[in-house]
Amino acid sequence: MGVLNIGSSALTAAYTQLQTTSHNIANAQTPGYSRQETILQASSARFSGGMFVGGGVEAVAVRRQYNAMLTREVHAATAAMAAGDARAGAMTRLEAFFNDSEAGIGVLHDELRQSLADVVNQPFDPAARTVSLARASSFAGRISDTDRALDNLRNDADLELRQHVSTLNDELEALADVNRRIAVQQGSQNAPNDLLDERDALVESINSHLKANAHINHDDTVSLFAATGHALVVGEDASRVELGTDVLDPERLQLSISTGGEPVTLNAQMLAGGAASGLLTFRNDDITMARAQLGRFAAAVGTAYNDQQKLGIDLNGDQGRDLFALGAMRSVASLNNAGNADISVAIDDASVLKASDYQLDYDGATFTLTRLADGVQSSFAALPQTIDGLQIGLTGGAAAAGDRYTLKTASAFSGGFAVTMGSPQEWAASYAAVPVLGQANAGSLTVGDFAVIADDANVAADVSIVFTGANTFDVTGTGTGNPTGLTYTAGETISFNGWSISLDGSPAIGDRVDVRATTDGLADNRNARRLLAVGEERMVDGQTAAEAFGSVLGEIGSEVFTANTDLRQADIWQTNATAARDEVSGVNLDEEAARLIQYQQAYQAAAKVIAAAQNMFDSIVGIMR
Repeated sequence: MGVLNIGSSALTAAYTQLQTTSHNIANAQTPGYSRQETILQASSARFSGGMFVGGGVEAVAVRRQYNAMLTREVHAATAAMAAGDARAGAMTRLEAFFNDSEAGIGVLHDELRQSLADVVNQPFDPAARTVSLARASSFAGRISDTDRALDNLRNDADLELRQHVSTLNDELEALADVNRRIAVQQGSQNAPNDLLDERDALVESINSHLKANAHINHDDTVSLFAATGHALVVGEDASRVELGTDVLDPERLQLSISTGGEPVTLNAQMLAGGAASGLLTFRNDDITMARAQLGRFAAAVGTAYNDQQKLGIDLNGDQGRDLFALGAMRSVASLNNAGNADISVAIDDASVLKASDYQLDYDGATFTLTRLADGVQSSFAALPQTIDGLQIGLTGGAAAAGDRYTLKTASAFSGGFAVTMGSPQEWAASYAAVPVLGQANAGSLTVGDFAVIADDANVAADVSIVFTGANTFDVTGTGTGNPTGLTYTAGETISFNGWSISLDGSPAIGDRVDVRATTDGLADNRNARRLLAVGEERMVDGQTAAEAFGSVLGEIGSEVFTANTDLRQADIWQTNATAARDEVSGVNLDEEAARLIQYQQAYQAAAKVIAAAQNMFDSIVGIMR
């Protein structure tokens, strides 16, 4: 019976190996499957005839090929890859709204300036004025359309975040159930390999949503923790991840982990990886950055044109009105505030605005203003204060210690950017006043430059500059104060009533220059020339409009480059980590096919051993008859 038992054990072992190899082949393309191997050991030998005689073979276990370190590396790489992919894809879509070489913001501003050149050449031409108004509308519309596109991108990100959170919660529950099933099977001598694969596949999938660290327990169940250390799954208990608004800024979203107690909030940096981290970074930071950059550009350019418009008069003889309207800034109070302060924000100097929103904190004695783009802080004891071109004031109520306000400044300007001019006649192409040299002047006095530089009610009032000597003059007229004996220096600017004039040459006694109301505004293009020149002024933090928009593109392009670089690095990391794991755990069909032949031959050989034992038994029975 010894040979028969040995043959039978060999047959069973070969059959088990055939089953294991067939299972490997069947699951070669199954995600998360780890190759399995039948572990054999020699059966206990028996002592016979003064020697130990072998007792065959036993299949003691089916073991999966698994390396815990390599698996953890894949999980970490998966989290990085998912975060990079989510952010880079969204940033590429964002960049496309700015980087339009045919109908982009920069192109439309150039077209506005070209049309203003026609108004300068023909200020009386209704067609030139109509075209300029249409170009201004296109420019403003493109800015507001881009702002709406950013809103749409944010809404898309919100939708994706909700989908990830829903799937994540399902997978956390599934992992808790796998833990339960693994624990139930711990009474058996062998590990439930397919369940362990399911466990690791779930952990990997969870990492595609948010970074999660797995700790394998002694019973092969897994305890899963967020990057912050907060429990996601422990045993059969799964936490829930919720998507909600930030109490400090209701316009921002954040994740929280609920374990039955007080929810723990998580921002993108705390998540440390996963698609949720990439989407939160894009939604809360990248879109805010792009909107702030666009808003600062819109506010500075729009204000510059508005200011110049209001220094001229239109074809109706009325003072120029604003060309553009800006989106309204606002203060958003934290939901936790105890005070009722009404914080106001207004533009003081649009040319020095920063591409940032602000956070205002009050500790009971001191206000602290934080520029959110770079963290720069300013502290003061009371309001109002003027900082970064903004005037921040308290218009009512009172702040309590611990109160916080988010000041939506740069991010608000582009949303309501629009043309407010209703008619082409409202282009303020002319000045309200004009200088006239006295007809009886005997000297070489000339007017070098005349410009309206401020909004003044007396800008068109009659003013006379009369020279009382080669280097002195008197001024008379409404609003001037009628000064006398002023010193004349050729080329020096003289300013009254919101206008400035520079005079050159050598005047004779009695020479004069009179400033009078403009009588022929139809042919006057002086303010139109200034409007055209606005495009070349350094109006955006020391830059021209073209330079400023180039900086906007550069800032966004830099973030896109960073996002794509992070994605490429994560892709390489994940590819290498997965290859290293698959080198250990992956199924190679060629190798499995070779093993199949090997085990089939072993099975056939074992069958021959049994057949030989049967023949021997039959011979013995025949002899005994």
